[in-house]
Amino acid sequence: MPVALPALVQAQGAAKPAALSTPSDIEFLKQKIKADKKLAVADNLVLTEGEANGFRPLFDEYDKGLAEVNQRRGQAIRAYAGAYHERSTATTSRAS
Repeated sequence: MPVALPALVQAQGAAKPAALSTPSDIEFLKQKIKADKKLAVADNLVLTEGEANGFRPLFDEYDKGLAEVNQRRGQAIRAYAGAYHERSTATTSRAS
């Protein structure tokens, strides 16, 4: 069974990816991954045209909901990391 890999990974092979320096680079990469994900799903599902037309809106809705969950998760992780750092800094300064 063939495995679909994002085009970015295929193009770069095992090489270390270049650093993303600007928000537009990051946004471009996000859009590329999203397109590759849709392509991988489409390539690996055997659907009639009617089934595909019914599936796409459901998948898009699911993917949008998943993105929202992942965004909230990222915010929670950043908040936890910030609180942990503040606590570590406060503990270190009191020990000095």
